[in-house]
Amino acid sequence: MANVTAKGITFPTQSDNIAPLETHLATIAEGADQVGILSGLEAFTGPDTTGSTVGISVTFAYALEAAPVVTGTVQAGAGASSYIITIVDTSTTGFNAKAYRLNGSGADSSLVLHWMASDYNRS
Repeated sequence: MANVTAKGITFPTQSDNIAPLETHLATIAEGADQVGILSGLEAFTGPDTTGSTVGISVTFAYALEAAPVVTGTVQAGAGASSYIITIVDTSTTGFNAKAYRLNGSGADSSLVLHWMASDYNRS
């Protein structure tokens, strides 16, 4: 049982069952790994013609607590066409995106969707 000082402050004694600080820090670190922010990249080939779309499907490494807000951008090589990304069908386990081709011809084959998903402030 904890003892009390003359000023009323309790302090533990040897018989108290107190978890070591390492246990508390390990619990905090474990929770920090599941903070609700994920990011990644997904390689894809663009559509053949201007004004066309191609679908991209992403599955998260683990499920989030709520459907996240997802942002994405396309990385392409020099001379590649321009694209707009629209995020659709967002869930706790992943999302789908549509890449819309703004200009150019021929399918760009070395495109990468860079994305970030966060379930913070989702109200």
